[in-house]
Amino acid sequence: FLFIFAGSPFHLNAQTTGQWTRTGGPEGGFCNSLAMTSAGIFAATNEGMYLSINQGASWVLTSLPTESFTRLVNYDDTLIAIYNPLGSGDNYSITSFDGGNTWTSPSLIESLGLGSASRFFFLRSGNTIFLTGDEYYYSNNFGSTWTEISSPNNTIYSISCGRDYVLLSDLDASTLHMKKYISSPSVINWQLVDSTYLSSEFVYCDTVIVGQINDTSFNTFCVRSVDNGVTWDTTFQFSGAYSLMDVFIGTGDTLYFYNNALDFYQSVDLGLTWQNIPLPHLWKYQQSIYPPNGTEIALYQQMVVQYFAATDTFQTSFSGMKAH
Repeated sequence: FLFIFAGSPFHLNAQTTGQWTRTGGPEGGFCNSLAMTSAGIFAATNEGMYLSINQGASWVLTSLPTESFTRLVNYDDTLIAIYNPLGSGDNYSITSFDGGNTWTSPSLIESLGLGSASRFFFLRSGNTIFLTGDEYYYSNNFGSTWTEISSPNNTIYSISCGRDYVLLSDLDASTLHMKKYISSPSVINWQLVDSTYLSSEFVYCDTVIVGQINDTSFNTFCVRSVDNGVTWDTTFQFSGAYSLMDVFIGTGDTLYFYNNALDFYQSVDLGLTWQNIPLPHLWKYQQSIYPPNGTEIALYQQMVVQYFAATDTFQTSFSGMKAH
């Protein structure tokens, strides 16, 4: 069995009994990523790709190669998966344009040598897919081919995608300033927009750039720009030495961000003011998806977790156990 008490503790609601029984989930599997299409819920694991057609209650191994699948993302019924053959440093991507029923031939992303495969995360701007993490690539054909991203200073710190633009933070070693560049996603051509701050983290969200800066007294502030980095507003001071992790857009002028302490903030005026709000249930998890029947499926500590709102109970499919 895999027990879920390693690392961060797993907290159940006080109303649950904490009893455990087996489920039909794959025994001892590690799940790295989830995605949902019209065919069902796909789980990328270290022992192949699994599919559930009953909202995570049971899983079957797909006909894809039984390799270590490290990342998975879907855009409607276009599904892209990354895997590396066990023990190799090669990363491949495969794509399905029909929800996971059929797949393209594998496309080699990189070959780094034995045991050196990069970790990747997906971003999208327009019809361009970006891979970020240990290395940086982009694809204009949903993963059929990949191109490595080059930067003006050759030291990429981060890449963030908006609706029509891509923002790059790049370290200038001569000044130790983090320079921000912006480009169209379809044709990469970096244009400098800001080089003010010694250290910073910036996230492009639709048409708003939200960033974290540090002053000379090591205070941490949130800043934002609504004109692609031409001007900036200081909008919020972080408590403690926390780091901005991600920003995403809700409805209307609503934005959300969270930091590395998993504090969650909401803005209803495009980032001008922020308010801390409590996190409901599984929002603190690595990844959550929401099937239409009201069951929340989340990825926690490399396990698939189901939350049933009607009974306020949790079930873990990839550890062979459940709570009720």
